[in-house]
Amino acid sequence: MCKVTLADISEKALGIAQKNAQENGVAEKIEILQTDLWEKVKGTYHVIVSNPPYIPTATIKTLSLEVQKEPKLALDGGEDGLSFYRELFRKADQYLVSGGWLLCEIGYDQAEAVKAIWQEQKEEIGLVWEGIEKDLAGLDRVIKLRRK
Repeated sequence: MCKVTLADISEKALGIAQKNAQENGVAEKIEILQTDLWEKVKGTYHVIVSNPPYIPTATIKTLSLEVQKEPKLALDGGEDGLSFYRELFRKADQYLVSGGWLLCEIGYDQAEAVKAIWQEQKEEIGLVWEGIEKDLAGLDRVIKLRRK
């Protein structure tokens, strides 16, 4: 049996996730956890998937009006759009089983910058860089890291 933990800082986003889980008959397999990144996370996982805020703060106002309607919390990745990755990588290995995967969405032009963050931390963290997956448009979209 598969058990899934959905974690987010946004109560509204988690409410939508709970509703979707109920409508799809999987609510009993899902734990909903309101947390700021790792703050309330307990245990270890085989896979952690993240769609973090990765848009640079100054870029948000240049996005389409449709995207700007999204909560700023879901978009704003700090001055360079990379602040979430710095925090995510620092502790991710503590929450992954040996051989477990960390998969994160990135901005189409952020692969090298995110890899550089990993390289700066790789001696302190137990994550191995496994590559990048492209989206349907052929753009870099997901980084893949694995716990040693």
